[in-house]
Amino acid sequence: EEWMLKKKNVQKAASEDKSSTLLGANIAKGLNGLYVAEVYCGHHLYVQSRGCRLLHEAVQALSQLVQFRASIRASTAPFEHACVQAFKTNLELHLADDSPECSFRTRFTLARGLRISSPLQNDPVLALKDWRQL
Repeated sequence: EEWMLKKKNVQKAASEDKSSTLLGANIAKGLNGLYVAEVYCGHHLYVQSRGCRLLHEAVQALSQLVQFRASIRASTAPFEHACVQAFKTNLELHLADDSPECSFRTRFTLARGLRISSPLQNDPVLALKDWRQL
């Protein structure tokens, strides 16, 4: 019974603290069989990895994206500037051939089942432009 009470308290604490680093990070397997890591950066901005064939690659991508989010949260700069700076300093988010390894999008829910999302953007500056417009 103690573990059930502890679990309930942890869930209650997580639901009360929306800035918890445990929330907003996940790996999903798409219909194409690829794994995609996604992290909520804050202010309705999400960053996701490219599709990964193996689960351990998606876990590595998730780790990098969580570090990216931590850089944003640790910054004292305004949110937009913190995002761009975190992108520039986290060079692990780029593949060796300079193709983007992550994409950004703005997404928010107006009502249950009614969600507005911007298109995926590889450039954080363009993604933040979409973010401002939404």
